[in-house]
Amino acid sequence: MSRSRKDNDSQDRQNPRRQSQQASGEPVLEGAVRLAADRWGTRLVAAYALGSLAHGGFSVHVSDVDLGLVLRDPLEVQDAPAIEALANTVKAGGAPLAERLSIFWGSLATLSGAVTGGRFPPLDRLDLKQWGRLLVGQDIRARLFVPTVRELVIANREFRYIGRRNDPLSEEGQEQAKRVAQALAVLPVETIYSSPAQRAMQTASSIALYHHQEVRAQDDLRECDFGLWEGLNRTDLLARAPHEADYFFAWEHDLTMVPPGGESYTAMSERVWAQVSSLLQVHDGQTLVLVSHVGPLKALLCRALSAPLTVMFHFFIDPATISVVDWQDARPLVRLVNSHAYLGWEKARWLTDARHW
Repeated sequence: MSRSRKDNDSQDRQNPRRQSQQASGEPVLEGAVRLAADRWGTRLVAAYALGSLAHGGFSVHVSDVDLGLVLRDPLEVQDAPAIEALANTVKAGGAPLAERLSIFWGSLATLSGAVTGGRFPPLDRLDLKQWGRLLVGQDIRARLFVPTVRELVIANREFRYIGRRNDPLSEEGQEQAKRVAQALAVLPVETIYSSPAQRAMQTASSIALYHHQEVRAQDDLRECDFGLWEGLNRTDLLARAPHEADYFFAWEHDLTMVPPGGESYTAMSERVWAQVSSLLQVHDGQTLVLVSHVGPLKALLCRALSAPLTVMFHFFIDPATISVVDWQDARPLVRLVNSHAYLGWEKARWLTDARHW
């Protein structure tokens, strides 16, 4: 006897294993892989689970559902829009965590660096090589090279759009977090709030040790969502198909425009301010530490200065730096911006990057 869809849904809700699978993001990967197999057929060489769904530690609160697709060479012009359409189809399906889907893709030639194309930044290629979990197809990881330290460092300094990616701090980042914590140890900090991203939470936890407090994660302090542009930089995007490059160029000049599958700067600014203004009312007159990212911090500084959001492109925020705003009065007072004095001037990007000289 057949059961109605309502009966199936009821049984699923009562099945702990099924609930666990849905909460893990596995059904999202399965659906995306089915669509990829239908779209590319024999051109789909392999599909991999990446990130925390491959190496463990997945969290329904902060983790992305990362999928890696390897296509047969050569890549074709229509592959990029097909990847975008696939991601949009999965997200529109409304499955739990579907909005977290992030697709990295390329071919053996692009993964080896022989040709350009696709979307597989060095950190994600390292993830694929070390932790990729084969979902379908032929495992090609033995044929891949580990990205060099130089590639990984340059990727971090090439001003790539890093939003929802949930990478932990590097060894250098961990040391910088300790230095930040030491610099803030003298302040009478009442409460510490952080973006849920690992890199932010690790920094916040270092600060919390000096104040004997727990870190409170706030989802609206997360970085802007760059969608399918995640991990790419300006050079990558301008080198794409003409219509994609034109859209990116227009996005640079219109903060209401949305990256494919992502979020506009305007929407990011509004959600961040809604969260922070609420915290200011709760903690009136207290000293708060907010650990966030470049986009949200720039948006808050623009708000404090009563400046249009476009001003965010006219000043710089380095990693692990301190900015201070006094919100006690009706007119906020910006006391410090992008201070890396405790790290030493030699850590400032504008001093260490020869492109600025």
